Parts: sequence; C-alpha cells; structure tokens
Amino acid sequence: MAGPPTEQHTNTAIRQVTNIQRETKDWLGGLSSNWGISVNYVTMPPEEDHEEEGLELEEVLEGTPEDEERNLDEEEHELGYPTQHR
Repeated sequence: MAGPPTEQHTNTAIRQVTNIQRETKDWLGGLSSNWGISVNYVTMPPEEDHEEEGLELEEVLEGTPEDEERNLDEEEHELGYPTQHR
C-alpha cells in the first residue's frame, strides 16, 4: 500500500498541471470565459411536412424587415473554432 505523497511527488504534479495549462491556455481560457450556446446540428422535417402546413419554400426563407436595413457587406464576421461570443 502506498503512503502519503512526498514533497517531490507533489511538486511534480504541480509542474505537470502548470505545463498542461500553458500548452492549452487559449483553448481552456475560451472554455472558462466564453460560455455560450452553439448549434452543431440542425434537423429539418421532410419537405412534404411544409406542404401539409401550406408553407412554400419562399415563405420560409423570406427575410425580416430588419434584414432589409442591414448591409451584410459591411458587417464583420469572425469565424473561428471554438465559437466565441462577445
């Protein structure tokens, strides 16, 4: 049966944790500071379900009045992984 950890084992463990934190700083920092919701998978019902509801594809894809006022060419899109919310 092993006894209590020695000072050397404790120092080694602390160094290992410090190295892991340094190597994964950007990734781990993003996990702890940027909590948000990401959608990785979207399921759409089959096309015949839209027809049963009386919806046409054009009606589903129409923009809102707010969309007409936006200039998408001037908006900044920061794409990256993992997703960051500001």
